[in-house]
Amino acid sequence: MGQFLASPLSVAKMIKPFALALLTSLIFGPTAEACSFIAPKSAAAHLKRADAMFIGRALKTQPSGYADGFGELVTTFAVTRTIKGEPARRREVLHDRPGATCGLLFETGKTYPILTHKLGRGEMTGTSSMPFFPVSDYDRAAKGPV
Repeated sequence: MGQFLASPLSVAKMIKPFALALLTSLIFGPTAEACSFIAPKSAAAHLKRADAMFIGRALKTQPSGYADGFGELVTTFAVTRTIKGEPARRREVLHDRPGATCGLLFETGKTYPILTHKLGRGEMTGTSSMPFFPVSDYDRAAKGPV
């Protein structure tokens, strides 16, 4: 039996597709996405953008049934105080997991100030909706100019 010897030309022909694939993946491959947004200039501006704001204790978090990047999880909150919007004893708020979609997780039993935006399927929050200022600044903004 003869020994298989590849010529330099045949080796180059075999390597070329792999080299091209590697180069393409390095140039056009998946990139790391980051959560980015423009921070509000004031509590008043932030509150104005929100549909509601409340202080609530996280009761439970579970999958929402949506897997499209708009509310993958839903957390139920026991509302202790409403700063803006319709008062309610409980609120279910959609959010995503932490990552590129600006999601976050709420620890059961912990109390949070939450700003939400109306989405066709309910209220939604994310990293960009979390308070950037002391709650007292949002309280003053909710009362309006003095």
